[in-house]
Amino acid sequence: MNAQHIAHIIYKGTIAHGAIFSVWSLWKRRWPLAQKLGAVELFAWVTVAWVFHAWAFGHPPVQGPYETALSLAFIGGLVMLGLSFLHKAPYMAFYPAVIFILLLHGNRFEPGGGISIAGPLAYLHLGITYVVFGIAAALGAAALLNLCGNQVPLRRIFLPAYLTYGAMILLAGAFRWAAFGASVPLDPMEMIHMAAFTLFSVLTAAAAFLRWEGRPAAICGLIGSLAVMLSYRLVLLFAPTSSYHR
Repeated sequence: MNAQHIAHIIYKGTIAHGAIFSVWSLWKRRWPLAQKLGAVELFAWVTVAWVFHAWAFGHPPVQGPYETALSLAFIGGLVMLGLSFLHKAPYMAFYPAVIFILLLHGNRFEPGGGISIAGPLAYLHLGITYVVFGIAAALGAAALLNLCGNQVPLRRIFLPAYLTYGAMILLAGAFRWAAFGASVPLDPMEMIHMAAFTLFSVLTAAAAFLRWEGRPAAICGLIGSLAVMLSYRLVLLFAPTSSYHR
């Protein structure tokens, strides 16, 4: 049994614990305890899986859908945890459910696959995409908490999500121009995110019109969160040769 095989086992163990902890969170609704379980999932499983995978394979896990799922889980989890402390809200209660779904999907693929372009701008682009994923997940958690009867102010997470998502789109355009010039057609991933950003803009305006309060505003936040997070994986519906993101 080599190190890469052990990395696969830890990856699968992270999925299993995500399922167990998410069932507890959704069934019991004991938010302080669920928040702690989310932190345990992040540091005892996801962080270990990320670090061990990077060591076993000799590179950060950013290559292909298997590895990007793990990096989305790791960096997105750190962002969610930071926002939980900043806003004093149990966003991490829903983190295990996000991890379970995300890594279960990533486990359908093999490690590696390679990113088409490397370099500082590429890794800066990757970094902000992972941060945006974490903010979107925190927005979804805030929306669900409101729908469950816990009053969590949506404005303080909705607006940062919108602004950082917009910054990600602009940075992606700069990266694309630097890497390929202006003559290359739009990538499927770029089109998906542009459509999601358009929807997210409409939902942000609707939530602002509703003064960021009530179930309708929470539903806007939940739909927007799901639209953003799904955009990261929908590109996998296309042929591998259709996108440089695969």
